[in-house]
Amino acid sequence: MEKIYTILPKFFNNQCDSNEKKMVQEWKKEHPEEFKEHKAIWDLTGDATYVDFDAKEGWKELQPQLKGGGTVRSLGMWVRMAAAVVILVSGWFLLKDSALFGPQEPLFVEGINPNYGSSIRGVKLASQQTIQEQILKGGDKVWLNRNSSLEDLGDQDGTYAVKLHKGEAFFDVNSREKKSGGFAIHTPNAQVLVMGTGFSVTTKGKKTIVRVEEGIVKVKASDNKEVELRVGEQAVVANGNIKKLKYFSPNYLGWKNGELNFNGESLESSLHFFEEYYDIKIDVEKGVDDTLGGSYNLKDLTLDQILMSLCSSQGGTLVTVKAKKEYRIAKK
Repeated sequence: MEKIYTILPKFFNNQCDSNEKKMVQEWKKEHPEEFKEHKAIWDLTGDATYVDFDAKEGWKELQPQLKGGGTVRSLGMWVRMAAAVVILVSGWFLLKDSALFGPQEPLFVEGINPNYGSSIRGVKLASQQTIQEQILKGGDKVWLNRNSSLEDLGDQDGTYAVKLHKGEAFFDVNSREKKSGGFAIHTPNAQVLVMGTGFSVTTKGKKTIVRVEEGIVKVKASDNKEVELRVGEQAVVANGNIKKLKYFSPNYLGWKNGELNFNGESLESSLHFFEEYYDIKIDVEKGVDDTLGGSYNLKDLTLDQILMSLCSSQGGTLVTVKAKKEYRIAKK
C-alpha cells in the first residue's frame, strides 16, 4: 500500500478527498505506531509549503549521496534518513522555511475535528424560517437559529459528537441524560469541547464564534491554539487563529431568549441585532435619534410592530423599501 505515503501529507494538511481520508483512517487502524511516527515527522516541518517537484529526477540526483547507494521505499524510511529537513513524496517537495513562499494557515493537530470531514453520517436537524428547539439523541437540548443545520452523530468512541454545518445553535448540555463522557461540537475550522454548560456556536463562511452563557467550554482552533471560555466570554476562530474576548452583549442570544434589551446604546450597533433576528436590512437617515433604550419582546410582537415601535422611540417614520427585506427609518 505504497500509495498511502503519498496521501499522508495531504491528510495532515487537510487536503484529502473523502476516499483518501477513508483510506488513511483504515490504514491508521492497522498501523497506529507508524501513523504516530509520520505525524511526529510532519510536525517537525512546521509551516510547510508545497511546490511542484519532479520526484524521479530528484532521486537520480539524491541517491548517489546516500550511504551504501540504498533506495528509499517509504516516506517513513526517507524521513528517518533525511531527518525531516526535506521530504520527497510522489512529485511534491516540502520545504521547512516557508518564509520563502509566504505564510501558511496553521495545521490542525490529528484529532481536532476528525468527524467533521469524515464519512460518518448522523441525524440531520435543520431550521429554515423559524427557530427550532430540538432534543439530541443523548438527551441534550439544542436551539437552531433560522437557516441553520447540524448533524447529530451520537456517541463516537466515548465522546458525543455534533457537526454544525451552517448558522447558529445554542446547546444546553446540563439536560444530559448520561453525563459521562465528553461532548464536542465540530465546525469546519474549530472544535468546542464541553464541560456541562449553556453556550452558542456560530459558523459563517470561514469563521466560528463561540459564546458562553453558563459553565465552561474549551475551543480549539489549530495544533497549538486553544482557549478556555467562562460565563460571558466569547472566542472567534478564523484563518487558523483564535481570539478570546472577555465580553459579549447578551443581545447576541436574543434570538434564542426572545428579547432584546438596550440601555442607551448607539442606534447603529443596536439595529444589528434586529437585522440578524429578522434577516432584514435597516437604514437610518441622518437626524434620527442616535441612541436606543428599552426592551423588545420578539416572541409576542410581529416585525411590523417592532419596526413601528423603533420608529416611535427614535422620533422617525418607517419607510418600506422591500417588504420583509429592506426598511429605512426616516426623519419626520
